[in-house]
Amino acid sequence: MIIDPEKLEKTKEAFESFWKLENRTALVSVKAWADRQGFHDYLLRIKPDKRYSDPFHRKVDPVINIDYQINTFKNRYFAGETLPILSSYIGPGISSAFLGAVVDLGDPDSTTWFHENLSDWENYKVHFDPRNIWYGIQMNLTREVFRTASEMGCLAELPVDIYNGIDNLMLLRGSEKLATDLVLIPDTMKEATVKIRNYWDTWIEDFFQIAEDSGLGNGTGWLNLWGPGRTFTLQSDYMSLISTEMYEEFVLSDVRHMCSRLDHSMFHFDGPDEVVRHLPFLLGIQNLGGIQWNPKTNCENVRHLPVLKKIQESGKCLVLNISSHEIEPLLQELSPAGLLLNVDPFDEPCDTLEQADAIVDRIKHYSR
Repeated sequence: MIIDPEKLEKTKEAFESFWKLENRTALVSVKAWADRQGFHDYLLRIKPDKRYSDPFHRKVDPVINIDYQINTFKNRYFAGETLPILSSYIGPGISSAFLGAVVDLGDPDSTTWFHENLSDWENYKVHFDPRNIWYGIQMNLTREVFRTASEMGCLAELPVDIYNGIDNLMLLRGSEKLATDLVLIPDTMKEATVKIRNYWDTWIEDFFQIAEDSGLGNGTGWLNLWGPGRTFTLQSDYMSLISTEMYEEFVLSDVRHMCSRLDHSMFHFDGPDEVVRHLPFLLGIQNLGGIQWNPKTNCENVRHLPVLKKIQESGKCLVLNISSHEIEPLLQELSPAGLLLNVDPFDEPCDTLEQADAIVDRIKHYSR
């Protein structure tokens, strides 16, 4: 087993309380090395197998992809409410590939990028074919991820970047061209976003059927977020480039629709400080469960405390990626109810189990 079954059940119960804003101390995610040498030995063992250095196999081949993830888990210590969540992630915006975006897998350890494939609107119609090769690849990987998670005693996540209409169009068309389209042919853009929204319903049904068959609920690995039932993290990167008027016209209805199809929803609110202008729209969506905000610089939260308090006061859960030096100043101001703190998530795991447990103890103490 990847994690003690009793600890896993207790952590799932903590997340169920989190979504109800009933947890009495903040939830904490922080990792440590359980066996750094063991992971180093694993890397040496797989080095002769060229599949592990090939981006297609590492990102798309379930055998190689899942083996690498499982062996990472085996050498990690999951402190506090940290969860081993097996990922089906291929790249940020995989849903654009379902519609014809060009896929660039890059290097095994780098980001997959999706490039525009829409030169003009006269010769292109938004269309999804269920036989699309990337849809088949993503479905296959997702099935194997959930099957393996059931066998190994951990949790799993659906593909995290199943985007709304505007963000799919951003990848298909390019940011600058799309900006011009929104001004010159707004009706065409609205028609396209509605069509993609209907496709989103098809995609999310297919993927959630896999999750529901497994009985594992659904997580978002990079946020250490989990929920029972239809739990999903939404986002819109393109919102940082448009006005509030355009957000309301072209994006808001998508987000409302998506939330209506989910049991628990988190919105990944990403970008520079200016995106705060769109926050009132999101806080006004009654069935949006919470906000996860990455400021312009990751783990830079203290100076945004007024905004963070406003999110909590609206009755939303709050997920923050924080640096360890932010623990006390944040917890002096924020309620623990519906609060999840991911500590130094972009750094290496702590060197020892004791270091990770000490961080958890600090947070539990200050957030009572």
